[in-house]
Amino acid sequence: MNARKTPAYIPRSTPFSRCKTQHVDLLSGGRLFGLERLSGGVRPSFGLKKVELLNVPAAAEKMWLSAEGDLYVYSGGALYRSTGARNNFIQFATGFTTCPRLVSCEGTEGPYAIVSDGVRAVRLEDGSSQVSSCPPAIPHAFHYSRVFGVDPQDGCTVRWSQPGDAFGWEEGLNEAGYVRLNAARGKVLALIPYNNRLVAVRQYGLSVLRVYGEAEDFRVEVTDTDTSAIYGDTAAVCAGRLLFFTADGLQTYGSRIESFAAEGLEGFSPSGDAAALGNTYFACGTLGGEGVIACVGADGGVGYIAAEAACLCAAGRAFCISGGSLYEIVRGYAACSWQSPSDLGSGTVKFLESIYVDGTAEELTVTCDGLTRTFTDVNGRIYVGMSGKNFAFRAVCPQGLDGLRAYYAERR
Repeated sequence: MNARKTPAYIPRSTPFSRCKTQHVDLLSGGRLFGLERLSGGVRPSFGLKKVELLNVPAAAEKMWLSAEGDLYVYSGGALYRSTGARNNFIQFATGFTTCPRLVSCEGTEGPYAIVSDGVRAVRLEDGSSQVSSCPPAIPHAFHYSRVFGVDPQDGCTVRWSQPGDAFGWEEGLNEAGYVRLNAARGKVLALIPYNNRLVAVRQYGLSVLRVYGEAEDFRVEVTDTDTSAIYGDTAAVCAGRLLFFTADGLQTYGSRIESFAAEGLEGFSPSGDAAALGNTYFACGTLGGEGVIACVGADGGVGYIAAEAACLCAAGRAFCISGGSLYEIVRGYAACSWQSPSDLGSGTVKFLESIYVDGTAEELTVTCDGLTRTFTDVNGRIYVGMSGKNFAFRAVCPQGLDGLRAYYAERR
């Protein structure tokens, strides 16, 4: 009787051995940090460049950039200034009881600014400051040679100064005056010059004021612009439109209010200031519990800067304060990364065979079911060999990427 021969190999099988390999474009979704979508890929966008100045107020509550390029920061009852946003901060005015408003003005003798919290007012001019009589309104905007503000007593009365005088509030024909808005939409949160008019951003909608020409022709246009609750500090004019956040998301106003369709804002919650620079709208907030600055392009493209910032400002340049340091928001200083969870198109178990990187990823991380694999200096196709239902990807790519594809087999 012949002995049974032992085979030279042990047959093995895999549940994916007869499955056809598929691929999916990963870059079509995901979160962009310091990146923006261009020409089918992603390219470096905005980031933070640290500005080395002394005496930066660590607990900054509000900041402004004047028309002359001077940077003002409010913190703990005091106003600080950095001349030209390049000299060290100095304390410029004190004694405010609440966060004030600062408005740049143009007078017969040149530019100046007024800052007031409704109780105390200071005039800022030629590198000096002087206490002045407090206007009967907290200033919000300089429009057609007048300062417009909100009466602090009721929050629904809009007042305007005499022409050419931010401290002239004696009422009369073509002098100072006021209009009391219907209280139905709540208090006025901000006054924004827009399209030759003045938009009063309210708690629950907008009121448009026609305020060009002589005061006798001023009028309030009743518009059907009710909204859900508005985040008042997020209103800014960008690329010819007024953008602002409500409880329902980012909105835009031209002739009417519309939802601003921006893919990538899901999960973002505004929690601070907003401002616009060119065709980009910036807003401080949180994403997944982490502090970020959302960068929304006029075309609807969305990216982020990873930074815990409560206040920012822009006027030809953009700045923010994060972690007690001052940063300028500029292109080319980005910590560029892309990240996304993905089920690769289905909820079944899949075998992730490989990933193709069109460009260079300094670091590529893949996570699935608690297992993480990290690859460095990836260019081209790299074998992964992981199976599961849901994956998470992250690519650090300072130069951006032209493409990122995942090759996988799906269990039948």
